[in-house]
Amino acid sequence: MNGNSARSGNETTFICCFDGCSASFPNGKKLKWHMRVHCGERPFKCAHPGCSKEYTRQFHLTRHVKKSHEVKDDQIKSFKCTQDNCGKILSSENAFYKHIKYFHGKRKFQCEHCPKAFTKHQHLKVHSFEHTKVLPYPCPEPGCDRAFLLPSKLRAHQNTHKGYPCGAEGCDAVFTKWTLLQKHRKVEHQKQFPCTTCGRVFFSKWNLTTHAETHSSDRESFCCPHEGCGRFYYQEKNLRQHILSAHENKRFSCDAQGCTRTFFSKQSLKKHKMCHDPN
Repeated sequence: MNGNSARSGNETTFICCFDGCSASFPNGKKLKWHMRVHCGERPFKCAHPGCSKEYTRQFHLTRHVKKSHEVKDDQIKSFKCTQDNCGKILSSENAFYKHIKYFHGKRKFQCEHCPKAFTKHQHLKVHSFEHTKVLPYPCPEPGCDRAFLLPSKLRAHQNTHKGYPCGAEGCDAVFTKWTLLQKHRKVEHQKQFPCTTCGRVFFSKWNLTTHAETHSSDRESFCCPHEGCGRFYYQEKNLRQHILSAHENKRFSCDAQGCTRTFFSKQSLKKHKMCHDPN
């Protein structure tokens, strides 16, 4: 996943690292979905005969199938598999054809150690490991004796031989590890968004926009409901944190061995834990 995570205040933002793209997301999962737009990766393919539609997310494929291929409830009973006395009933035409393909399709790749057969050679190679204990995907790099069970793991390993280039304009840095590349990008090439009012710097437009609200004179405020307490906050989460620490005396304890420190907020505890594990 080509992205950085940046922290500003109590927020963590995941930022796209592709040149010319400043998109940012509140979690890594949404960044992963976004990266498929750049890479052209569409892993969710429609299995309906004659349909070549492909999508970046399972949700989009499901929506397509329901709209284009699924039938009404009173027709579901027609999707009953009769091959090899199977009898399985499928909820949609798409599910029916998938079932036929993977459970009753021609299995031309026969295991030489047992009766099992597979529709794909890759599946046979992975299965053979159960018998031979020999990993089927060795690294072709001269002098490297690593081997892997899956081709995806081999491809990821091969990048360690090639290195990870920075890719930023004018930067020729290459790194042996993906994590080192991310640290370099964060330090040397992170795009910054300064606040024109107070000068604070943020690493995403979203965080800057959220912060800019603190300078607005007519913004909503959240007052503490406890009698006699006049504290108020401009973010509801800060009010909740105040109530926990000031009125409910809730504290967060460090679970590191031998450490007895406690904190009024999870964020403070998280920052403290870095002294136990700086990596």
